[in-house]
Amino acid sequence: MDITKEILDFTETLPPTVGVIGYGSGVKPQAGYKEQDQRQIDLFIIVQDLKRWHDENQILNPNHYTFTSRLFFELPTKFQHIGTDICYIPYLKNHNSIFKIGIIEEQDLLNDLNEWTTFFLAGRFQKDILVLKCDEKIKEAMERNRKNAMIISLILLDENHLNIKDLITQIVSLSYMGDPRMHFAENPQKIQNIVLGSYEELKKMYLDDTFYLVYNDDSIEIDYAEIFDYGLQEMPSGIQEIFKNMDTLDVNLLSKKDLLQLRKSLLEFLTERNRKSGTLQAMKGILTAGPVKSMKYGLEKIKKAHRKS
Repeated sequence: MDITKEILDFTETLPPTVGVIGYGSGVKPQAGYKEQDQRQIDLFIIVQDLKRWHDENQILNPNHYTFTSRLFFELPTKFQHIGTDICYIPYLKNHNSIFKIGIIEEQDLLNDLNEWTTFFLAGRFQKDILVLKCDEKIKEAMERNRKNAMIISLILLDENHLNIKDLITQIVSLSYMGDPRMHFAENPQKIQNIVLGSYEELKKMYLDDTFYLVYNDDSIEIDYAEIFDYGLQEMPSGIQEIFKNMDTLDVNLLSKKDLLQLRKSLLEFLTERNRKSGTLQAMKGILTAGPVKSMKYGLEKIKKAHRKS
């Protein structure tokens, strides 16, 4: 059974959804992973009402929930929106497949894709994903999110690494800056593994003729004037504020010092977003998955992270 059919077969057992999107090493190829590492299929399940969806799913699939998670989903809706707005449930079996689902309301997803409110979903949607179902609002937000990731990455690129591969690597790295899991629960080669595994797809996603030029040797030339004009008007509001707080808004007067300060401010913004959302999500995961499943999942992540290839 191919991956698309596996996912669609599983989602037919769930309550109605707005969108279904696959991601991660079980869906998209990553270098450095062995076959036994890719058993769990990761899905984003996008819904209209988070609490109502869980209420319906507890009736359809009571085995999806532990004692702890049942109690959690009985709490008022505001508790389900703590931190990252998404709730994960791992180790869901369907035939011979195992799934981990992250359930999120459509409006919360749109907020993060458009405004980088937590950057938790936005960062994951900047990589190669498998879209099986979504509406036009989500498609438009995904395009805007990727465009913004590309622009930020162009600004962050070191002058000695102006080429397509380094740009793609910079884009992939955005969601890992400051993420506490990178210190112990993720493969230190995670970013390179994603780039190598999905390089051609990522190149197609981020090829652009407005903000940079590409030469035959894959080197690029950045149009900072176009970037600054776009950044002041179209970027997430928090990023726009960083641009507006600069000493000069005239790119022709931008000094090396100004560019370094802009990079520093952008890195601080992303690092803080990732640190906060990663920490809060890990804490919430203990409630939504249950302590036993959470510990099992964490230990497996650490084991894979430190396994020698």
